[in-house]
Amino acid sequence: KRGLKDCQAWIFKYDRRHSRLSFQARNVEIGNKAFARLAHHLATE
Repeated sequence: KRGLKDCQAWIFKYDRRHSRLSFQARNVEIGNKAFARLAHHLATE
């Protein structure tokens, strides 16, 4: 699913935020939305 793929990319970028801050910031809005969708899906399952 696209949401899960986006979420994984966001987590990867979040984990590396100290060394790759500019890379993490590129799509942070998309990543945050995907992560929120996944968290909501897991919480309501």
